[in-house]
Amino acid sequence: MNRESQGDWNNLVVELRLDSNRFHNYFRMSVELFDKLVCIVGPSLQKIEHYRKDIIPVGALTLRFLASGDSHMSLSYSYRIGKATVSLIITKGPPNSGSEFFNYKHSHSIVLMAIVDHSYRFIMVDIGASGRQSDGGVFKTSNIGNGFENKLFNLPTAKPLCEDGQGYAVPYVLVGDEAFQLTEYLLRPYPGRGGLDIVKKNGSLIGGEWRNEPDPIYFRNINGASLGSNRSFLRAAELRETFANYFVSDEGSINWQWDNI
Repeated sequence: MNRESQGDWNNLVVELRLDSNRFHNYFRMSVELFDKLVCIVGPSLQKIEHYRKDIIPVGALTLRFLASGDSHMSLSYSYRIGKATVSLIITKGPPNSGSEFFNYKHSHSIVLMAIVDHSYRFIMVDIGASGRQSDGGVFKTSNIGNGFENKLFNLPTAKPLCEDGQGYAVPYVLVGDEAFQLTEYLLRPYPGRGGLDIVKKNGSLIGGEWRNEPDPIYFRNINGASLGSNRSFLRAAELRETFANYFVSDEGSINWQWDNI
């Protein structure tokens, strides 16, 4: 395979640079941001040239993998390099890290823990935890998790859900999946529901079940003794039920949510 005359880096990427929208769709970032990122991390990623040119900019291959989720085989065809080389670039762990970054998918990874707003825009990030840790564990020990747990952030005050301002005032909360612990500032779906919108590796969205009406079996007797004396958990469970009831009410529901039940 002729890498320079047929590979994506020397051909497709050059063409995409002339169309900002298509370039953004391919790498999930602008040309300007891509070039800035390459300038920052490129020297640390690029191989030292000896008798041949570097195969391809390592950052470009990695970003394409993160943006598309393509298989290693597919990327090897696109960039005209061996599958083993792709695997080495993408899954190699930090130096002298052993199995610290080895995750359940049998590859090395660094966790990017992020909070996004209602438009799925990043507003907080924590980067650097080892891939072997659980998402809930990473959040709990991160500066973000510590900030929420100890009320260090200047969050808006609690407000009623109803537009007329009537009813019980509820706090602003995060919404996480079942990997996270249910707290008064982080709500998770009812057990077994898998109820969040999911952002895939390529940035597209898979609709979740958060707005679906829970079956009665998923409502717990929050006043019963089965939950023990954990008052914080009781308050979190009550808060989750308040939100759930609102989202299936006439005022809080939206038309498309019923199509997912």
